[in-house]
Amino acid sequence: GYENNMKPSGCIEYRASLKQTTWMAMSRQLNSAAHGHIHELMGGAWNHYLTNLVHDEASPAIFTFGHAIQALSKVLWRYGYVECPEQCAMTDAAADCQCTCSASSLKGKSSLDILSETGILSTVSFFDSKYHKLDKTNFLDENGDPANPIPGYDLEATKHIHNNLLALLCNPGHIGDMYQATSTNDITFWTIHNTVDRLWHFKRLGNSNEYDETWDPYHKCYGHNPRNYQPFKNLFTTKPATQRRLTDSTTDSTDSEETTTEESGELEKKDGIAATTYEEDSFNDAEGHYYTNMELYEALHPASGKLQYTYDDFKWDHCAKIGFRFSNA
Repeated sequence: GYENNMKPSGCIEYRASLKQTTWMAMSRQLNSAAHGHIHELMGGAWNHYLTNLVHDEASPAIFTFGHAIQALSKVLWRYGYVECPEQCAMTDAAADCQCTCSASSLKGKSSLDILSETGILSTVSFFDSKYHKLDKTNFLDENGDPANPIPGYDLEATKHIHNNLLALLCNPGHIGDMYQATSTNDITFWTIHNTVDRLWHFKRLGNSNEYDETWDPYHKCYGHNPRNYQPFKNLFTTKPATQRRLTDSTTDSTDSEETTTEESGELEKKDGIAATTYEEDSFNDAEGHYYTNMELYEALHPASGKLQYTYDDFKWDHCAKIGFRFSNA
């Protein structure tokens, strides 16, 4: 296997988070460099076929792809192409207890069709037989459609690249607890996420004129858009304030929803703009009501009065000692 070539997240990534001017940019930074690398480093992955395929080569393109295997394999799993055993006995061999793609799950489709359907070709960074980097600029043509053949390669070489890519993503190997949804089992999870939460609070308490809190509604995967519901309910004594500003740029015709607010009784479309006011007595948190992302986003604002905690300071002394000073101005 390979040793992880990434360093743990630290002060430079924290400062980069605070420098972001939009919630979308900050959320990506917080999710990846500001804490995600720690999950990967501590969780680790093993029993993967990548090193066998590349004969222990260590080019930058190989490492870049290696870091993406876990996330992209999940995409294939969500589409039903990757299948994972529900449980394994302690006596089962490692090869018999891991995720893979079966002939039935692939449904006779070509590697190109599957990689295109799942959107992987537009996000992946892979490599050819000489370990040269390939990304969406190679995999897609100027119209965003799959390039077949890939420019600079013939049809046979293109098929070989697609087949290798799908085969590696179909077999993600074994992934440590800290590197997946079971990361809460690791005690360090709670230290890492408190740091991320405190950075987010610090940013939201700063100069709102220099920070755009719009939540873009263009994600294709349900659960990522502002009006998508989450499996959480009855977390607060009152619901988040529902006063929102309406802009054409955040209205998604395919995900549109109208509601009547108790404040005005007028119909308004929920969009991805965070509320600028936080009313403690807006209306009751109805029993059984599941929250949307925007309702959670508003209620979790450090000035909303709905949280049961606050941070006593926003200082990172260990970062200041090495020259990183944070500002939310």
